[in-house]
Amino acid sequence: MKELIAIYGLDCEACDARIATVTNDNALREKTAELWSELNGVPITAEMINCEGCRTNGVQTPFCNNLCPIRQCALKKSCDTCGDCPDMEHCETVGSVHGSNAEAKMRLKGEKTMKYTKSEPYCTSALMEKIMGPNPLKLEEELLLNHRIPKGAVVMDLGSGQGLTSVFLAKEYGFKVYAADLWSDPDENKKFFAEMGLDETQIVPVKADALQLPFEKEFFDAVVSTDSYNYYGRDKEYLDKCLLPFVKKGGYIYITVPGMKKDLHNNLPQELLLSWTAEQLDYIHDAEYWADIVSASTAQVVSVSEMESNEEVWADWLKQENEYALSDRKTMEAGGGKYLNFIKIVLRKI
Repeated sequence: MKELIAIYGLDCEACDARIATVTNDNALREKTAELWSELNGVPITAEMINCEGCRTNGVQTPFCNNLCPIRQCALKKSCDTCGDCPDMEHCETVGSVHGSNAEAKMRLKGEKTMKYTKSEPYCTSALMEKIMGPNPLKLEEELLLNHRIPKGAVVMDLGSGQGLTSVFLAKEYGFKVYAADLWSDPDENKKFFAEMGLDETQIVPVKADALQLPFEKEFFDAVVSTDSYNYYGRDKEYLDKCLLPFVKKGGYIYITVPGMKKDLHNNLPQELLLSWTAEQLDYIHDAEYWADIVSASTAQVVSVSEMESNEEVWADWLKQENEYALSDRKTMEAGGGKYLNFIKIVLRKI
């Protein structure tokens, strides 16, 4: 289970207290303290809002660390989470949380919680013909859960391919999107955008090399990259040299990359080699690898974590009849998917 899943099943990664802590956002601390004071009926000050997650080794709020009855119960029973306790189903203490948040209980039971309400309407046969790998719209929807990008923000879709993810960002999130890609045709993408009901005030196709971006410095409020960053972002100097200069101070970068649950490059499973060479697999690594890469930059690392989306996004891709999907079926039909995942990376420019 992810370290940022709380003892009782809530997602610490989405918690305002944790986000305020890792980004040192005092305004968010004030807002969270005010809300928590109202909810708990006790005075909570902004200074108390310092927490990196209740199952991490980092700092925690006074309530989470010393007063939370659920945490104290789990520690007494030597349970990592309430999901390890045989009494969870009938526990009144954690039941007060699960009664208002069914997803928390589902996480503890190892069940899927992701619902693709935004992306599912786009999963038509015509639009799915444009995907170039596991369903990028479903990946992007999970990537942007509880995102911090305001509506109307100027956002670069880095590695946008044929523009489907760019359309999704413009239509579903209300961003002004620059669809930046080296290999797609901007004119073809422009036609597609028009067919999808979008004009140049909403979305702009740009032919761009991720290593030499053709934009003014601090042009973007945020960057989103779906299933492409692993091709150009594995150099520890990439962020500071090639990407962060184009993001405004305080801006967020949301990245999802294909990954391994555990790095296996010293002993690659035969199932993976049915579809990919060792050289191709060098683009795929685990969360620890990516945490090391992005931590070398000046950006704040908000989170690096395994995503829930895996089987669902692969299933949509393997239904396609293009040569790449057909080749990937060899590995996935042999059970290679058990080694793979997708990784979510959230950064903030300081």
